Amino acid sequence: MRWCTCQHPYQKESCKETCKNNEAEMSLIDQSYFVGDIALPNLDEVSNTIQDTIDRYEEECLKNLLGHQLYEAFILGLEEPSPDQEWIDLRDGKEFTFEVGGHTVTEKWNGLINNDRVSLISYYVYYKYRYENLSTTTSINDVQGIAENATKVNDTRKMVYAWNRGIELSGSITPWEDYFYKYDDTYEFFNDLPSAYNFLNANRGDYPNWVFTPLLRYNEFGI
Repeated sequence: MRWCTCQHPYQKESCKETCKNNEAEMSLIDQSYFVGDIALPNLDEVSNTIQDTIDRYEEECLKNLLGHQLYEAFILGLEEPSPDQEWIDLRDGKEFTFEVGGHTVTEKWNGLINNDRVSLISYYVYYKYRYENLSTTTSINDVQGIAENATKVNDTRKMVYAWNRGIELSGSITPWEDYFYKYDDTYEFFNDLPSAYNFLNANRGDYPNWVFTPLLRYNEFGI
């Protein structure tokens, strides 16, 4: 995705006018999203490393959510001088209505980026960053067993929380549902949460190439 080098996550007209001759490949989120429950220590000292991790994993995260075709259409759509409304809604959020359990539900999809700095992308990237920075001799499955190292146990809990919170924002289904979603294209509503999955499913007409790849939750043992 092409964004101006001032790294503003929204393509504001004033920003584009100032930097139109100084473009670079940029991500949707930046290090300002690593706050609150996914705050990273010494963020200023590792900002380059964080951005590298964002650059490597944001696309992977979005392809899990959207599928390859919709992801490519989304990125190309945002590059347009005046993006179509469906791409703005997916990026910035929108209220939507759907039926679940015989009830009509109205929720607000908060977008992939927002002023709250809460994004399913940042939780995904946080997990990947922390996982890659574990000891090279200690996998996530081993960390819980190191009773004498409370710091590593706590780190694992934070990682698992971030992974599962990202799934909550994205949308989660059970393993058997994964099979039917992949091969039968039977997208249903399973809850009334304002997840990306529910937003996309409620707006299938705007996103006909949508293919959702569900991710499974972890526990503290990494399984």
